[in-house]
Amino acid sequence: LSETKGEDEDGLGGVRKALEHLDEIEKVIVDHTGWLKAKLSYQLQLGNFEDAKDTAMKLFERGLTEEHRVHGAYMCALLKCDRETCLEVEKMKGTGTLATLRPFSEEERSILLDAYGSKDGLSKLYPRSNGIKRIYITILPTNSDEFKSAIDKYCQKQITKGVPSLGADLSS
Repeated sequence: LSETKGEDEDGLGGVRKALEHLDEIEKVIVDHTGWLKAKLSYQLQLGNFEDAKDTAMKLFERGLTEEHRVHGAYMCALLKCDRETCLEVEKMKGTGTLATLRPFSEEERSILLDAYGSKDGLSKLYPRSNGIKRIYITILPTNSDEFKSAIDKYCQKQITKGVPSLGADLSS
């Protein structure tokens, strides 16, 4: 609980203190990936979306491009989602992300498609990541030619590689 009145009017004083504490102990942390994940969660809860995007990118740089929870948090930061949505996305299991939680408006879809598929998007930064390719397909409108082309390319590559779990992947 907050020691000073008014500091916790929004109910986030504990989250602020936790984020400050993470910054204080950074130099002694051994599990830096876990530290970054906790920092990302706190940043989203506080609405620090620019910082959260940077933290998610650091996690991607550390090799977590297949971690769907990080992608969900990254999407929340890009779309500046409310705290409840961010917490719900954080609890999702498996291949669940914000893209599987709710439909997007055209503006939201455009922001995400740009972040995942543009010249400087995640798919170009991490061309070997199946998670990024799969999420990009999930974001596309299913009735578009681009979706059909992307899903065909994805399936052809998976079939050529002999991936036995393609059916389960597509049904998720």
